[in-house]
Amino acid sequence: MTADTIAPNSLALAPEAVAEILVGAYGLRAASMQPFQSELSTVYRVALAGDDGQPDGRCVAFKAIHHTDDEHALARWRVAAMDHLQDLGIPAGRTLPSLAGEATAVVASPAGPVIAHVGEWLTGVPLEAAPLTPELLRAVGETAARATLALAEWPEPPAPVTHPWELVRTIESLDASMGAAEDSRISALLTRARVLYLERVAPVLADLPRAVVHHDMHDSNLLIDADRSAVTGVLDFGDMVSGPRIADLAITAGYACRRAADPVAAYLEVAAGWGNAWAEAVRAGESASLTCAEVDALYPASIGRLAVNLSIWTARSSSDRGEYARARSESTARALELLLDADLDAVRHALRSALLTI
Repeated sequence: MTADTIAPNSLALAPEAVAEILVGAYGLRAASMQPFQSELSTVYRVALAGDDGQPDGRCVAFKAIHHTDDEHALARWRVAAMDHLQDLGIPAGRTLPSLAGEATAVVASPAGPVIAHVGEWLTGVPLEAAPLTPELLRAVGETAARATLALAEWPEPPAPVTHPWELVRTIESLDASMGAAEDSRISALLTRARVLYLERVAPVLADLPRAVVHHDMHDSNLLIDADRSAVTGVLDFGDMVSGPRIADLAITAGYACRRAADPVAAYLEVAAGWGNAWAEAVRAGESASLTCAEVDALYPASIGRLAVNLSIWTARSSSDRGEYARARSESTARALELLLDADLDAVRHALRSALLTI
């Protein structure tokens, strides 16, 4: 088992420590704080206080991770990408600079030096809590496509970066974690997904077009407006890497369909939204068309990612973040089974119709 797969180096800061960082590095006073669960980071929604100590109506997002020189370089790279997307109208949240005028701050904490980032608080309902309609699913696909297009020319990571959720590490991550699945049904699903990935994705993986991708646009990292019709937030760029260009579609569509009554139909709606946005970019000369190899690998790659989700969180269910682990894999087994049981050739044909329109 690899350490980052089963026992990642998570950071947990108490509200008192966060309040000190906010005052010392940002000149901000917290009126109240609400923690949010995260795999590796400390994340809080912070309601700010005015000079009188009372809430002044402003809210920010606070995030901190353990510091290393490489992680600091990567954090600056990710935050710059967030601001770049925001400039293009993709709601990633505007950064609030530190007192030193920096996008991130390296500060002392009870857990040692950490990298802090403070940004605009984005409002909305997580996609995982929203009723799924065809219109919403297509809007999700369109947003994912716009984000991938916006990052197409983004510079490569400034330091080595990898994580167990990467599509390119699907087999490695499954092999490191699926032994912890004691339920025979879960084990069988993971084995089927592993075989499908080996057959349909692994042989072409090295030849797929690559780009910098968000790589974690799952259903709790996308916020939806009150009308349940538009995306109001793209969250958590902590897994951003250089990887297969189709990664964001594979992840977004796979997670978006988990709670749908018909996951396959929901998956195809997300792909249709993506296809519409991508076709527009191709017609405008802003992107190259997807390749047949990309489209044919897409659905098995999504199944592989959902299998990794189920396998890793099952392995971590007895950790100190076990509650979070169980929440992250809720609904995955059912969706994975239905996606695996689908007519793969029919799905591939539908995806080619939706995505190879240019």
